[in-house]
Amino acid sequence: MYHDVDRDSYRRAMADTLKTLQERSGLSYNETVKRAGLGQGALGKFIVADMVPSMESFVRLCAAFDVNVFATLLQVYETCLAAQGKLVPTDYDQVPGRHELAAVLAFAGAPVSAMSFAHWCCNKAFGCRCAPQCTCSCGGCHLTAQEQERVYEVYRLSPRSCG
Repeated sequence: MYHDVDRDSYRRAMADTLKTLQERSGLSYNETVKRAGLGQGALGKFIVADMVPSMESFVRLCAAFDVNVFATLLQVYETCLAAQGKLVPTDYDQVPGRHELAAVLAFAGAPVSAMSFAHWCCNKAFGCRCAPQCTCSCGGCHLTAQEQERVYEVYRLSPRSCG
């Protein structure tokens, strides 16, 4: 049902997406770096050298550009597919939580820590409500409603309507 994305396509798509977002933001290179709280050479590494940013750096850049984290990851995923001559699956728009799923798929070729973070955001903090004896290592499933609201705010998400 879903297409895999290779690591090279993913890196190139991430670089292209970040470059486009930086241009659209109207921010200079220095303003972007300052607003995102990154080191001076960080943005250049991500855009020019095709280095994949950590999830933390990616989230900071999305915040600097004032864009939704998961919608941006969806854009990266779609760009990867286009580079491989593939289209987004026809039933993709009907998938509950498709943006979150795209995040996990897009990060499949990224470091495990980034994928773990995406998995935690998608499946634990925003849905899991298991008992106190829960064995989830992330601990996100026990966020209070106020904590969940804060996470939605930080990551520029809309509350999920699906369960």
